Amino acid sequence: MTSTLFSAKLLLCVVVLFGTATFAYAQLPTAASPARWVYPDGNSEATRNQPTPSAKQNLDSVVIKWSTNAIAGDVRPLIGNIINNNKLSPNNPFAPLEIAAVIGGKLVIVDATGRNKPPSVLPPFVRSVSVLLDSASLPQQVYSLFPSLIGLESIENAKPVGEQDSIAYSYIAGYDTTRDSIVVLKRLALDVRPYDPNLFAGIKPVFGRPLGNQVVISAIVSMSNPTIPSIPSITPFFRGLTVFPSGSFIAPYVKEVGDTIPVRYTVGPDVSFSQPSVSSLTGGKYGLVFPNFPGQVDFTIPDPLNSLSTYVNRPYLMGLELQGATPAEAIVPIDLDFLSTTGQTSTRPRIKPYYITVKDAGASNAVKTVLLVAEEYMGRDSSFGKSRLHLYQTNGDPITAPDDPTNPSFVGSMNHGWSVATGDVDGLDTNLLLPYYPHNPGNEIILTQTTREFAHPASKLMIMRYRTGTAIQKPAPRNAFLNQLDTIVTTKITGWVAAVNDIDNTGDGKAEIFLADGNDLVVLHMRDYNDERFLTGQPFDTVFTHHFPSEVINHIAIADVDGDSLNDVLVTTNVRSYLFGVLSPNSLVVTTPSRITSGTTSFCRGDSASVTWYNVFRGQPAVRVKFQEYRNNAPYDTARVLAKSITNVTDTVSYKFLPDSLLAGKMGRFIIESTSTTSIKDSSAFVEFYAPGISFDTTIRSRRYTALSRGIVTGIMRCTDSLRLYYSLDAGKTWTYLDSLIRSTADTTFWFEPSMPCVLFGSCTSPLDTTITFKVEGYNKALNAVPVTSTISAKIIPAQITTRVYPEQTMLTSQRTILWLLPADSTICDSVMLLQSADGGKTFIPLAVQPRSQNEYEYHPDAQTSDTIIFRICCAASCYRTDTAIYNARSVLIHAVAPNPFDPTTDVCQIFSSPPATTTATVRIFDQSNHVIIELVNNELRDAGKVYTDTWNGMNDSGKFVAMGMYYIVIEFGDGSREFYPVFVRKK
Repeated sequence: MTSTLFSAKLLLCVVVLFGTATFAYAQLPTAASPARWVYPDGNSEATRNQPTPSAKQNLDSVVIKWSTNAIAGDVRPLIGNIINNNKLSPNNPFAPLEIAAVIGGKLVIVDATGRNKPPSVLPPFVRSVSVLLDSASLPQQVYSLFPSLIGLESIENAKPVGEQDSIAYSYIAGYDTTRDSIVVLKRLALDVRPYDPNLFAGIKPVFGRPLGNQVVISAIVSMSNPTIPSIPSITPFFRGLTVFPSGSFIAPYVKEVGDTIPVRYTVGPDVSFSQPSVSSLTGGKYGLVFPNFPGQVDFTIPDPLNSLSTYVNRPYLMGLELQGATPAEAIVPIDLDFLSTTGQTSTRPRIKPYYITVKDAGASNAVKTVLLVAEEYMGRDSSFGKSRLHLYQTNGDPITAPDDPTNPSFVGSMNHGWSVATGDVDGLDTNLLLPYYPHNPGNEIILTQTTREFAHPASKLMIMRYRTGTAIQKPAPRNAFLNQLDTIVTTKITGWVAAVNDIDNTGDGKAEIFLADGNDLVVLHMRDYNDERFLTGQPFDTVFTHHFPSEVINHIAIADVDGDSLNDVLVTTNVRSYLFGVLSPNSLVVTTPSRITSGTTSFCRGDSASVTWYNVFRGQPAVRVKFQEYRNNAPYDTARVLAKSITNVTDTVSYKFLPDSLLAGKMGRFIIESTSTTSIKDSSAFVEFYAPGISFDTTIRSRRYTALSRGIVTGIMRCTDSLRLYYSLDAGKTWTYLDSLIRSTADTTFWFEPSMPCVLFGSCTSPLDTTITFKVEGYNKALNAVPVTSTISAKIIPAQITTRVYPEQTMLTSQRTILWLLPADSTICDSVMLLQSADGGKTFIPLAVQPRSQNEYEYHPDAQTSDTIIFRICCAASCYRTDTAIYNARSVLIHAVAPNPFDPTTDVCQIFSSPPATTTATVRIFDQSNHVIIELVNNELRDAGKVYTDTWNGMNDSGKFVAMGMYYIVIEFGDGSREFYPVFVRKK
């Protein structure tokens, strides 16, 4: 049966450097950290030791990285490389690990960031994750497919008679890369029909070894309360060990595999209550020794690997040699029932043997593997006695004995267990104080009399070593010496030793001891032997503690979960699991406004502002949101709390709020900070908060607008959603509406392009421009407040009249014909005033007023006028006015005729005159016979001092060219005076 457990994660990788974040980078899979916790008691020897030291870290910086309620209760989660994930950060040397546990019949996987994978409902009667078989246990072919195999322990299922199954099952699961999910890979099937009526069994995978391209899985089998029939079979029930050759893992493959029945190893006492100890021996072999607890039935079970049998109600030291697919007996069961008759009266001891590796300082630091056999009593259920520790060779030969006066076993107190761990707690070989405290090389044995299951009121923490050779004298009492298996340090303490690891790596070589003391996590560091406090009864320094109110610690595991080489501590209580460690710089990242992708983000008072963050590491259930003001690019004053507690249980969280008046005008950063661990925080890009405001573009002051034409009015707007434009011609005393705009408050500029008003500029002699003042009113509907305003002044000039001067330029005279055209919409202009200025426009002299319909004017400049004249055409009752410059206005010739002589076929004769007084003038042409040839001007009124130009084309009044010869031009004025000008007509 295949069960898909969850889809593989798509992990968002974050790098935070100096408060900035860089997301998702591509990379190849990276090896996971070797600091794993793949057995319930940490390692295969079950000695709770994490042998991989952490990279150097300061325990003062250790905090709760995250917590989850997905794994809680009486459970012992394991930590390993279940999924080949990318590194959480490119700076991390390793890929992250995952945490696995069975909770309520579901397999729960929590990744290194604290995110819970979707739990999967498992087959019935799965109890726990009993082992993670990783790279060391798998052949390369299997490891290339599955980074770890997950061993799932099943519990016994005793159904009513008639409904019983004949097969008991356990399971192996793993992450299938082709399916991108975790699946049940193998179902381990145990045929229990030979043990009828005991058709039930619990199966616990505990160890795996590669054999070719398959895995040989060793599993403990339990039948806790079997029925022994009146006429029993040779083996009425199965307690012991069997092996399951996995077969191929390359699809398609057989998923259900049976055990190798001929090599089933059966014993009498219960061997399933604790993790067996497994250790590497010589020759590529592995040794496994069984914990065992005698029952209360006097019955023998044959050993299929040996002629000896074991009793149900007796304790034993027994072990197997695991090599290939067939286990062999490494320690023929040694009956330990003699313990009850050696120096004490005891019944039903629990036996827990441990492989430990020691360096014997009395034998030149010889490294040897021995068996520490813990004899313990529960103080109930007929299990009573004085708990002791014994030492054996790996072949079962005793090293210590209860009745050996020279090399005795270690004696504890009545009715307690032993929590056993190993680790190097005295560190470097320079740590010694002779003759009482020579340095002990290698690992020590760490013990507490309180265990995970049973509290002992007089519990002590003991540091034990094994040393042969010359006995070491005790400081007190006098003439007392340490035994070969004896304690270096003993101190009364509550709690039980749960793990040992060099968690801080300070360079002293010492591992720390992790105690679970009810609802307190306590981490101890043994002081140097020559430390005065050590010598005065204070051998340990408490380097870290954490209190869990109303919770009880059930499990502690140490592993490099996120792959940064800094070991983390997983603490599981009856309520939650907590990951302790030094925070990565990318635990929480503000994504909007992001410091890496955003400039300064602006928010308006009255509009919704927001900040969004991503939880790289989950487990901070609430955060607070702050605003830190900045001035001169530095934090100013205390950060203001915007929200005291925001629920923070999803990957991405946003907080929205309405900025108030206290934020208006300020610049700074949002800070997102964990409510429980203030060091978990990140800040945003710069943000600034604005109240509604408007300012004009200051270049408006230098602009000249034209009446009745479209003009551009621009500026900056903030936090306003609608604008109205007004103008004033009396310096702001009265205002007239001009235009309006509707804009998003996100816009920062406004642009009006209205038609300018028809401004009355006063008399036609006034300056050409005048001052116009603009006012903008801005509104913010969200605030429903008084509008904000801004004003600015500029120049406005009259609307222009289309004008033409003819001829455009002449060197002989300035007399011009001026033409103009008023727009059709200028009906308000019923007459046109004509003016001239000879001083560059400073003053104007009216020349004439003409009706609108007469759009032509003959201009005759004064004889002594300026060379440049500004001619103005003005509608006095409207805003139309145009100034036109006339160049070469001063006449070169006065009282003259030119050209002279002239050829009428190519030239025109011009006659220049200027009357001495204002009077009429008549201009005639005479021939030499004094006959009038033609009259050019008849009695025309002319102004004194002005220059007039009359022209003759050489024709008579019949329209024919006159004959070549001399002619006379006579100008007669109204006062009787005359001017005579001879002109010679010639022809080519």
